[in-house]
Amino acid sequence: MFTPLRIRFFCQMGILGLLLGLCTWAKAVSLQAQPQAITLNPWIEVLEDPSGSLTVEDVRNPQHSKRFQPVTSGVDTLNFGFTRSAYWIRLELQRGHLDPGSWLLEVPYTNLNTLDFYHPNGQVINTGSQRSLASRPLFHRHFAFPVRLETSPQYYYLRATSSYALTIPLAIWTPDAFSRHQHQMLALQFLYTGVLISLILYNLMISVALRDLRFLHYSLYAFFLCLGMLAGNGYGRLYLWPDAPNFDEVSQGTLLGFSATFASLMVYTYLRTYQTHPLINLLLKICSVGLTTLSALLAGSVVWGYPVSQIHVFMMFNLLLLAAVIVMGCLQVLGRNDWSIRFFSLAWVALMLGAATASLRALGWLPTNSITAYALQIASTLEMLLLALALAIIVLRERRERETAQQQVVAFQSEKLATLRANQDQLEAAVLDRTNQLHRALTQEKELLAEYKRFGALIAHEFRNPLAIIESQLSVMRKQQEKGINEVEQRAKVMGTATNRLRRLFDKWLQSDQLSHNLLQLHPVSIDLRQFLPSIAENYTLHAFEHSLHWHWSHNDNTDFTDAWALEVAFGNLLENASKYSMPDSTITIEIRNQPGWLGVAVIDQGKGIAAELHEAIFQPFFRAEKNSTKYGMGLGLHLVQRIAQAMQGRIELHSQPGQGSCFCLWLPVAL
Repeated sequence: MFTPLRIRFFCQMGILGLLLGLCTWAKAVSLQAQPQAITLNPWIEVLEDPSGSLTVEDVRNPQHSKRFQPVTSGVDTLNFGFTRSAYWIRLELQRGHLDPGSWLLEVPYTNLNTLDFYHPNGQVINTGSQRSLASRPLFHRHFAFPVRLETSPQYYYLRATSSYALTIPLAIWTPDAFSRHQHQMLALQFLYTGVLISLILYNLMISVALRDLRFLHYSLYAFFLCLGMLAGNGYGRLYLWPDAPNFDEVSQGTLLGFSATFASLMVYTYLRTYQTHPLINLLLKICSVGLTTLSALLAGSVVWGYPVSQIHVFMMFNLLLLAAVIVMGCLQVLGRNDWSIRFFSLAWVALMLGAATASLRALGWLPTNSITAYALQIASTLEMLLLALALAIIVLRERRERETAQQQVVAFQSEKLATLRANQDQLEAAVLDRTNQLHRALTQEKELLAEYKRFGALIAHEFRNPLAIIESQLSVMRKQQEKGINEVEQRAKVMGTATNRLRRLFDKWLQSDQLSHNLLQLHPVSIDLRQFLPSIAENYTLHAFEHSLHWHWSHNDNTDFTDAWALEVAFGNLLENASKYSMPDSTITIEIRNQPGWLGVAVIDQGKGIAAELHEAIFQPFFRAEKNSTKYGMGLGLHLVQRIAQAMQGRIELHSQPGQGSCFCLWLPVAL
């Protein structure tokens, strides 16, 4: 039945047709306020612009205006699939006389690179996913445009492009209804995201605790899936990467691609296809490599700017192939009497059905509605719960298996331990006492033998020095006799001193009852160092004939030492070492040092020096810094000096660097 308004509209269109020629027409939408959205698809007219060069003035021109085509009846949402064309949408809207004038025109789809809205009053709003958030009239995850409707019909135009599947759902709301709906959707989306985050953290902690790759792959899969859902629902652009429109364009495909990669790895580790199903294992690897490559290509487009429409198509087909492979793998193991496998298989079937629905919708093979638009999100929620249940069953089963195995091991070990204890108790009582006795006797014998060997080696070392003096004096005497020089008395005096030293050594060695308790039994003697040390040095002049001695005395060089013989042995060994390892014609300095409560006898040479890492080792018995040296000695001199210093309650200090000579200082306590 024709109303006056409709008749007037037909008249206007007829006059326009007579003046401008044949053109298309559309019904004007008379809007009435409702508590929900009003779908505008039945009243939409569409114009495809393959070149993308048409302007709003062009499409309003009769030449292009007649190219607008009405939408096919029964289609809920415009879906043009993957296309490079720009599409123009024309709407003729009006309101009833009693209805409000303020409305919100919503395009609930995020993957629109550009979306331009043209108001009848000339206002133009240029927005889209490739433009800044500030270009959107409302801070909203989708695109919403405030409109002011009149009681007479007016034309509204939209122009849209997309590198993804070009879907243009259109709905119009009253402001109150729109606000209520958005709060409800926000609560549901945050609930969905919160569930995923909880599952991610929970399984990540289990992965760390059990070191199980299945839970790690699950956590990474859920993590990228959560980000992909946020990207697809527009929340990623709002809250995570607001200033990255290029990434937002490919974010959903990239993140879901990586999510699918970890999904294939989870199936690989969960079903152990590498052990039982080589073909499925190979297909999983192919899908994993393909998804990773495509995801990387999508991410790379942000930097290099190449088109991604075909990449999205390949991604969809790869996801469908992965879904088929996972279903095949689940079917192969369903025969096992294992509830975790059943839940695992059911979870993937649910997810893959949702993914297939979303893929077919993106390709334009299924209509877009509230079910197909959120199919992946609905399916992923169910899939996550089923996977969590499957993994929980695995943990419970493996825990029971470990407990059973541990109980068996404990029972076996207890039985074995009881048998061993029975045998051990019989043996322990018989051998314990005898073992302790033998151990004590052996320890005492080893200690006594080691002490005698050590002391014998030290004394033998000391014998060599006087004998060398005597031998050298005899050699000098023979040479002097050949030259007619007579210094027999002087040489005899030196040999007599060496002979006395040998006698004192024998006297010490023969005191075997004292040596069994202590190396040295020392007796305090007051000594004048100005006379005592030069007399000792005189006995070594033949060894040091190529060196000059420089004496440096302190203000107080008299002290009480525990034993003069011990000081003679220690000082003689230090002087001998200095002369032995110094260059000919170099100076050996003998310095008396004072510290509160201490007096030191330092022997300083100009030899090669000793590396820092050898400062402790050279005091060990039989140690020589130069293994292949032609210098005589057994490596016992410095060890003897250290033992004498310890017996005299003193210490020996070494300061030396390679190439800078050495300083050995024997510090002895000053008797108060």
